[in-house]
Amino acid sequence: TWVPVSEAPVKEVKLLEDQVDLGILPIIHNSVLDGGKYIGAGFMIAKWPDTGEINAGIYRHMVMGKDTLGCMINPGNDGAYIARRCAELDQPMEVALVIGHHSAVWQAAASKQNPELDYMGGYLGESLEVIRGETVDLPVPAQAEIVIEGIIDPKNMSTDGPYAEAHGYYGPAGKPCYVIQVTAITMRKDAIYHHLDSAHQEHHRQKYGMAKSPTGLM
Repeated sequence: TWVPVSEAPVKEVKLLEDQVDLGILPIIHNSVLDGGKYIGAGFMIAKWPDTGEINAGIYRHMVMGKDTLGCMINPGNDGAYIARRCAELDQPMEVALVIGHHSAVWQAAASKQNPELDYMGGYLGESLEVIRGETVDLPVPAQAEIVIEGIIDPKNMSTDGPYAEAHGYYGPAGKPCYVIQVTAITMRKDAIYHHLDSAHQEHHRQKYGMAKSPTGLM
């Protein structure tokens, strides 16, 4: 359901152009050998270029600068196919990274059910309220805490890592990743930054039912 700006708390604060600075967010360097600070609990909205269908997926994002984020997408995920198709069409890939919302919304993003935004409404039991991004032609959740908008040049790759993974070991350094040029940050006035440390005991319990964290991370 599209809502007006007056009903979209995520638009209460808008940082555009030179105002963009990821340093205002409490993004955390989780584990000693991590390659940098990572956004631990966000899902990324993008658009299939041929159909315009909206997609959402959970990937990993390392801070590379005040207005630059990595975007590491494992092969086989929808985001990788979207980026590849954008590269074939020689067009940029618009994205919006959503941080903080109802847990049902986050679970739907992780479900790999298409189209994810419709499933978010199903999980919530009511339509997901959305509003258009400030700098990207994408719907973003109006009730989100924080949204980071940006552009990926799908032909411009970088690397990230190492990164402490949920299985109890560091992933290698130098993993190929895309680069998000951040074009806007919007948020609530009293925004809550939602974070998940994938190397933490809580994540292991949620994902694998482990009683305690395995060794090898810190």
